[in-house]
Amino acid sequence: MNKPLYHFFTNDHHRIESFLDKATENIHEIQEEYYHQFRTGLLKHIKMEEKIFFPAAQRANNNVPIPLASKLRLDHGALTSLMVVPPTADVIKVIRHVLA
Repeated sequence: MNKPLYHFFTNDHHRIESFLDKATENIHEIQEEYYHQFRTGLLKHIKMEEKIFFPAAQRANNNVPIPLASKLRLDHGALTSLMVVPPTADVIKVIRHVLA
């Protein structure tokens, strides 16, 4: 695996999750500016994983898809759908479940 690529995506996960944490410090009063940063960061991150990370991981794995790719693609689809609806406590709970 390309270590710089791996480290980039790992650090980006932490950056994006920090926006979600800030946005939901009070789950009943979501901070929209942080949630917007979370939302746009997550959608960009998903696109980069799909277009850059997964193909690189497959190439590094003798052109065999990585075992988690299918599950991660399902997670990406679920998260993308959750970005359409307004953030509520219930939506945030589901987002955190998918991210876990």
